[in-house]
Amino acid sequence: MIFLGVTAVAGAFCLFFNRYLPTVDIICACWTGLGIIVIFICLFAEAAVGCRPISFMLGNFDPSLSGWTPGWSFFTGLLPVLLGLIYLGSSAAFNAFAGVAVMCLGASYAMPVTISLMNAQKDMHDALNLP
Repeated sequence: MIFLGVTAVAGAFCLFFNRYLPTVDIICACWTGLGIIVIFICLFAEAAVGCRPISFMLGNFDPSLSGWTPGWSFFTGLLPVLLGLIYLGSSAAFNAFAGVAVMCLGASYAMPVTISLMNAQKDMHDALNLP
């Protein structure tokens, strides 16, 4: 419902306030630039304290902190590149891939609810420690 509400507001804004869209674009670009500046200020402040240099913070990855093996972390970094190459090859193939990803995401949200319903809410009974 929130998505539909935001989409309706955005559609109404584009429909009725079309002349203000370039101003909104400039405001969004400035907001993004301000966010990048704040990130770099935080990185410089952390490096000034003497903890780690910025090159270490941006260039090193410690797999023990993420819980993933280094190979999988590399794969997740490579995945956007592969999706970009698919998009350059065929936008229809990219749209099909993205559509399947959205359906799988919806299925992953429905899976815990389905399992709970199949167990006839026995999990909830154990979770609350009811007699």
